Amino acid sequence: MLVDATGLRLELLARSTGGPGLRAGSPVEAASTWGFGHLCFEVGDLDGVYGRLLHRGATSVLDPRPAPQEGWRMAWVHDPEGNLIELICGSTAHL
Repeated sequence: MLVDATGLRLELLARSTGGPGLRAGSPVEAASTWGFGHLCFEVGDLDGVYGRLLHRGATSVLDPRPAPQEGWRMAWVHDPEGNLIELICGSTAHL
């Protein structure tokens, strides 16, 4: 369980049994499929976080690059269980 200073909680589970569900292969597939498609994290050091995730077993989907939103950069990885994770870095003033 991850909890921030405001009480926002995010629970991540690892299970030893069960069957796979949606495993979106790309951002486009995730956006066009109902249900859980991906999880997104805003990070301060996109290249550093991306590298650390690859070092810890994630696989690259899209390496760090400019995002469609001006002033933002993004990267995408699959975690070791195949879940699609987006990383973004930029200024919230552009949202």
